[in-house]
Amino acid sequence: MPITDDIKKTAARWTAAPFDRDSQEEIKMLLADADSNASELTDRFHKRLAFGTGGMRGIMGAGSNRVNDYTIAAATQGLANYIKREGAEGVMKGVVVSFDSRNNSSRFAKIAASVFASNGIPVSIFPILHPVPVLAYAVRSLGSAYGVMVTASHNPPEYNGYKVFGPDGGQVVAPHDKAIIGEVNEVEIGSVVYDAYEDYLTAGGIQVLAEDMDAAFTEEVAARITDKAAISRQRDIKIVYTPIHGSGNLPVRAGLKAVGFGNILIVKEQEHPDGDFPTVARPNPEEGPALKMAVELAEKEGAELVLATDPDADRVGMAIRNLDGKLILVNGNQTGSLLIEYVLSSLQKKGSLPADAAVVSTIVTTALIKEIAEGHGVAWFETLTGFKHIGTKIRNFEEAKARGEASHTFVIGGEESYGYLIGDFVRDKDAVTAACVLAEMAAVAKDNGTTIYKMLLDVYRRFGCYREDLISHEFKGKEGMEKMVAIMDHFRGEAGTKLFAELGAVKVLDYREQTVTEETSGASSPLEGFPVENVLQILLKDGCKISLRPSGTEPKIKFYFSCRAETPDDGDDKTIESIFNALGDTLKSLSGKLLEAVERAV
Repeated sequence: MPITDDIKKTAARWTAAPFDRDSQEEIKMLLADADSNASELTDRFHKRLAFGTGGMRGIMGAGSNRVNDYTIAAATQGLANYIKREGAEGVMKGVVVSFDSRNNSSRFAKIAASVFASNGIPVSIFPILHPVPVLAYAVRSLGSAYGVMVTASHNPPEYNGYKVFGPDGGQVVAPHDKAIIGEVNEVEIGSVVYDAYEDYLTAGGIQVLAEDMDAAFTEEVAARITDKAAISRQRDIKIVYTPIHGSGNLPVRAGLKAVGFGNILIVKEQEHPDGDFPTVARPNPEEGPALKMAVELAEKEGAELVLATDPDADRVGMAIRNLDGKLILVNGNQTGSLLIEYVLSSLQKKGSLPADAAVVSTIVTTALIKEIAEGHGVAWFETLTGFKHIGTKIRNFEEAKARGEASHTFVIGGEESYGYLIGDFVRDKDAVTAACVLAEMAAVAKDNGTTIYKMLLDVYRRFGCYREDLISHEFKGKEGMEKMVAIMDHFRGEAGTKLFAELGAVKVLDYREQTVTEETSGASSPLEGFPVENVLQILLKDGCKISLRPSGTEPKIKFYFSCRAETPDDGDDKTIESIFNALGDTLKSLSGKLLEAVERAV
C-alpha cells in the first residue's frame, strides 16, 4: 500500500515541537524509508485514536492513532472541558485517577491528574496501581464527579488506554459519553499545556489517597460472603492465585484473608507488576495459556481451586477439578452460571433475597443464566455486550424506585468474557469480589462433601445443559478495520441469508438495523429495547444461537456459538458430563460452517 502525501504531511508534524525529542525521532526513523514503512505510518496517522463511549484503547507509540502523552492529555482536557461545562458543582466534586501495571500507566495517570489540576478540578489519585473495582468504588465513596482508569485491561503488552467512569462508579453512558467524545475531538493533540505533577501535589490540587480506601473496599467485599462458618471449617483449603503481573495481587489477597482463607498459594513468577507480562503471550484469563503456570503449581501442591485475574482485575478465570480429579479450565459462561446459582441459592437460604431481585446478563452470554434466574423466581434482564450496559440497568432500577415506581433490586450480573458483579457497591466488573465468592463456593462444596465441578453438573441437571464457544478473528490496522466492515456487510447481504437458511435459522436479530427477521416468512419487525450496535444474532430451530460482533476494544471480530440439550432429572454425573461433551460436536459443526463463510467473505 503506497503512502499518501496527506499521511506524510501529518506524520511530519510530529518531527518538531511541541512533540518531545523521542517522539520526533521515532517518526523521523519511519519517514526516512516512508515507502517501506507505508503501512505503519498509515496506521499511526490515518486517523485520530478514537475516544469511544467508554474511553480509548490502542497501541502505545508516537502518532495521532496511538496512546501517548499527547493523546492522553488531549483526552483529559476534553473530559475536563465537559466537567466545567456541567457546572461548578461537578468541578468541586473532582476526579479520581487510578492505573494498572501496564507500561507507562503510572506516567499517563500523572499526566491526566496534572491536566485536571491545571483546569482547577481537584484530583484524588492512588499512590500505587489499583484495579478497576477499587477505582469504581472510590468514585462512589468520595462522591466524585468522574473517575479515570489508565488501563488496556487484558490486551497485549503494547496496548494501553483510558477508561472513564461516572459519579455512580459505572462507565459513562448516554448522553454524557457522546458529549465527552465531542469535547475530546475538539482538543488539538499536542496543544494541552500543564505544569509538573509534583507542583500540583505541593499546591494541593492533587491529593494522594490514603490506605483507608483499600480497607473500606475490603470490608465491602467481605460483606458479600454468605457462609462464613463453612469457610472457617475449610479455611486451609489450598487455593492457587495469580494476578498475571497485574493490579489484583494486593486486593484479592486482602479479600481472601478478610473472609477467612489462610492457605493461598501465589504464582511467584507472576506475582509482581510487570507491563511486559513476560510469562504469558496475553495477560488474559480467558485464554488457557495465561493460567498454565497457576495450574502447574496447583497440580504440584494438590490445590483444589485456581484463580487468575487480568491486569486491571476486572476479569477472573478459574480452574477446578473434574470427576477424575484433573484440573480443568472453566469458561466465563460456566463461572457466571455457577456464581449466579450459588448467590441466589445462598440468599434464599438466609431469607435475604429481595422480593424484587434481578439478575442481568448480556446478549452473547449463556441463556443458562436466564433459566437459573427464573428457576429461583428472580427477574432476568438482558443488555448489549459491555458492562456499562449492566451498570446502566442498575441505575435505571434505582431511578425508577426514586420516582416511586415498581422496579427491581440488582443482585448479581455477568457476561461471558469473565466479568461479574455481585452486589452494587461497585458498578463495573469486579474480579476481587468474584474471586472471594468463588473461593467461598469451593469451601462450601468441600464442607458438603462435593466439588465445584459437581455443582456445575447439578446446574446442568436442573436447568438443561448449555455449551458455548467463542472464536475470534484478528484484523489489525486500517486494512483490518475495512475487512471487518466488509465481513459484517457480507453477512447482512444475500450470502448471509443463504447461509442462515442452511443452518436452520428461525430468526435473525440485527442490532444495527434494529430489526427482527422471521426466516420462514421473511417478515421483519422492530427490535425493541436495545440501543444500536453492530451485532448480528441468528437463532436456530434446534435451540442453538450464533452471534457476530466486532470487538469494541480490540481489532477483531468475535463469533459466539451456543447450544442446548435436555438433561434427565435422575441422570448421574457421568451422564450429564457425556451430554455436555456431545454438545461439543454440534458446536464444532456450526463454527466450521460459519468460519468457512468468513474465509469466503475475506
